[in-house]
Amino acid sequence: LLVPDGADGYAFRHALLREAVYGDLLPGERTRLHSVLAGLLADEERLAANPGTAAELAHHYLASHDIPGAFAASVRAGMEAERLGAPAEAHGHFDQALALWERVSDPEKLAGMKRGQLALYSASNAAASGDVPRAVHQLRSLRAALAAEPDLDPVLAAKTGERLAYFLLQMDQEEMIAEAVQVARGAIDVLPAD
Repeated sequence: LLVPDGADGYAFRHALLREAVYGDLLPGERTRLHSVLAGLLADEERLAANPGTAAELAHHYLASHDIPGAFAASVRAGMEAERLGAPAEAHGHFDQALALWERVSDPEKLAGMKRGQLALYSASNAAASGDVPRAVHQLRSLRAALAAEPDLDPVLAAKTGERLAYFLLQMDQEEMIAEAVQVARGAIDVLPAD
């Protein structure tokens, strides 16, 4: 049923065998199995040496109901995918992290960034993967959320406006040109004079 997979692992001979064994597990057994696999994958040396391990780790943390682990691993997987030039995968990981944001205590510390920055990464990667309308939707939402904050980060607001204006122009629709100009002016106006 199993064959060697590299120097340290085994894999099922066929994907159907893997699915049959997985389907035969009880829900609690599946959760424990995913938790053990996440524990093995969480090794910093393994994460640094093997690209894609962070994405696997995020999957196993989520399946084992470890929300803080899944959140941190999703952010890490998104950054890794972006660095490797895989924007669609990066967007998916960043979106997963955004979905988990409210369920984690001290998410800024775990992510190493504010929610707005994470949303900007997600939108930029959506556009880079060809989903410009999704990026525009995300940036409009982010821009509205930033405007409602009492302590507005002017640099993040300007970057968000600049990206939104750029993507609106890319959509090449007549009615969006006026909005792009307005958003671009707002991005410049939000910055301090210096």
